[in-house]
Amino acid sequence: MRTIKKLPQPARLSEWRAPRMLANRPPAMECDYESLRKAPDVLEVVENGLFAEQGGICAYTGRQIYLTPADPHHGTNRDVQFHIEHLTPQDHCACGQDADYVNFVACWPRPNCGFEPAYGAKKKGNWPAPAEQGLLMHG
Repeated sequence: MRTIKKLPQPARLSEWRAPRMLANRPPAMECDYESLRKAPDVLEVVENGLFAEQGGICAYTGRQIYLTPADPHHGTNRDVQFHIEHLTPQDHCACGQDADYVNFVACWPRPNCGFEPAYGAKKKGNWPAPAEQGLLMHG
């Protein structure tokens, strides 16, 4: 298995997170993954960062993953062929942890691929439980 050296979280993600982590944040300013996915500009920098720090390789399988930027001159959309995996399951995350860059890795297959992979980033639900967290090596 290849080691992934986590880089600092992208500045745009830090800007997005900062007001959402305040105790007296405005209503409807949640700092969770669902809210992050509704901010396409922030999600894009997160995907770009994960792809770059992993060298285009899936964190679990070592398979090549792909990210093709949009090209408005040729009418092509951005194409992300991986999904963001949470090292700590979202249900076990403290406030803001499910939208924290250190909890993210890029994994094959792409989201909504239409099949359950035989190996790699399979849907794991709530595993690992907090007591089993030491089975994954991250910090």
